[in-house]
Amino acid sequence: MASQSDAKSYPLETTTEAELRALSQALWRWHECPAARGSGPGCEAACPWPRHPRLAQFHALYRQLAASYVPDMDYGRSPALRHHGDLFDIIKSLKAQPDVSRTQLMSQYFDTRQAANDSGGEEMPTPEDQERAFSLAARVMTTVACSGEDAASAVLELGTEPVPWRGETSISQFLLAAFPLANTLSLASLPGSRRNQDVRLFLSAETITKIGHLRLQPTDDIRSHLNLDSKSKAVQIYQQTALLKEHLRATEHLADTATIAETIQVGNIPRQLALEVLDSLNSILFPPMTKSHGILRALVSKGVFDRDMLQLESRDVRHRHEVEGEYRYLASKLRDLYDEVENPTPRGRFERWFERRIAQRYFMMATFGGLVVAIILGILGLAVGIFQAWVAYQQWKFPVGGS
Repeated sequence: MASQSDAKSYPLETTTEAELRALSQALWRWHECPAARGSGPGCEAACPWPRHPRLAQFHALYRQLAASYVPDMDYGRSPALRHHGDLFDIIKSLKAQPDVSRTQLMSQYFDTRQAANDSGGEEMPTPEDQERAFSLAARVMTTVACSGEDAASAVLELGTEPVPWRGETSISQFLLAAFPLANTLSLASLPGSRRNQDVRLFLSAETITKIGHLRLQPTDDIRSHLNLDSKSKAVQIYQQTALLKEHLRATEHLADTATIAETIQVGNIPRQLALEVLDSLNSILFPPMTKSHGILRALVSKGVFDRDMLQLESRDVRHRHEVEGEYRYLASKLRDLYDEVENPTPRGRFERWFERRIAQRYFMMATFGGLVVAIILGILGLAVGIFQAWVAYQQWKFPVGGS
């Protein structure tokens, strides 16, 4: 059992099942189901709680993130997050006011909490601790590592580089900066004049592992999905697919013209982004009934990827007009992956040496060197021809044994 000192140093170190249920209510406004909490008889057909166990991978991520929170231990100051309920309240605040700046929301939230005399006589948390709490709330909402005016050490320890979230910007502006839109990419538009199906095969897990010699590495940061690390020969694959489907269910009723703020209020991340990540997994990397899907099954059986990734079909959460094959958020990453498979980065000393020698800056030198060699060989050939002609002339003029 944790001591009182440990509870103060790591107030979110443990997470109960009730707290995980409260998390789902904060993120997607799930209603309480009295019928055996969503699994017993009498549960409504539209009740979300039977899907709760599918979020096991996200729950594991939440436990890890929550346990990493360490408050500032200034004497007489309250921690920014005294318990999980405080984190859920911040999430609700961000979702309710997605266009309000981070600084304004922090002041509003902690001033209200202090005025309610809910801190046991302690002073407000330090500004750094407040920023840490809001960064953690944004990470839980979006699965994007972020930091305030100073880098959140707890997030950095988890191995991901955070996206800056400045005090003057809102959560909506933070997401727009984290996921800039590019020109729409259609698979058929990639170079090589390949048909759509050919391109899908070219970017499948089977191809990128066997031809591109790349490893498939799981990530829980959606911003890292399809990130290519040529040095470690790895492609990062986002594995929180159950979470994506919950975002899509929550935003299913939104109009196509919905703003990012309206999306955050019900679903936390852009709907198009969630669709593109699912499509890239189901239609490109691991198409059903293929060897690539067999690779996925093998990785799941080894515990590398979450089991929910075997159920990537998104028709039940997709609008009729939302077609597959067009990418706006993942366009540049798909191009980079395509280029890497078609022209792999040299690995090993010989490959790097050979790559340097055939680089464009050596092209003219190689051409000139070839011309010089050709001239030399031509002169030598001419000299040999002249010598042979001279020998033939001498034999004709002075025949051996002639009269």
